[in-house]
Amino acid sequence: MIKDRAEYAIQQLINNMEWGDDINFEATPARVAKWLTDYQSLSKKECRSKSTEDLSKRFPTTNSNMVTVGPTKVFSLCPHHLLPIEYDVWIGYIPNKEAVGLSKLSRVPQNFARYPWIQEDFTEEVAENIIVNLHPKGVMVIVRGVHNCMRMRGVKQPNAITTTSALRGVFAHPKKGYDPRNEMQRLITLG
Repeated sequence: MIKDRAEYAIQQLINNMEWGDDINFEATPARVAKWLTDYQSLSKKECRSKSTEDLSKRFPTTNSNMVTVGPTKVFSLCPHHLLPIEYDVWIGYIPNKEAVGLSKLSRVPQNFARYPWIQEDFTEEVAENIIVNLHPKGVMVIVRGVHNCMRMRGVKQPNAITTTSALRGVFAHPKKGYDPRNEMQRLITLG
């Protein structure tokens, strides 16, 4: 079982770091293994599948104006150091005769955060899943990440924020006279 193997590996790490005699580490292997297997447990395929399922519950709309949701706060792991990343995610889309419940839009980044992507790929995956499954006229995803690997080790920059974006449809190819990217940036600064 994955949880048992994870618990064993964590216990070995604790022993190798010579922390095994400290009572504070007594239940640590079980707690960390439970967290990893309960929360950080989706494969790439499962992230995509779960988000596809969430976006399948659509309803008709005559609205063709922008809908934005955010910031959705999610936590993930850095695949290079296995340290936590805190993301704020904004999603904007322009419906194409169908809309989705607002909570469903927040679930998409929550699903994808359960796999340790690099931030650039996390952003792309969220946008691609929405464009493929919701079929809007366009989607824009903005992600601001605070990476503990940058704060605590290496460059040690506690105030560094990494911002990425992904644009599809009319956001990537705006029409003359209307640039939805500017509208979305204005809307998220209002909140």
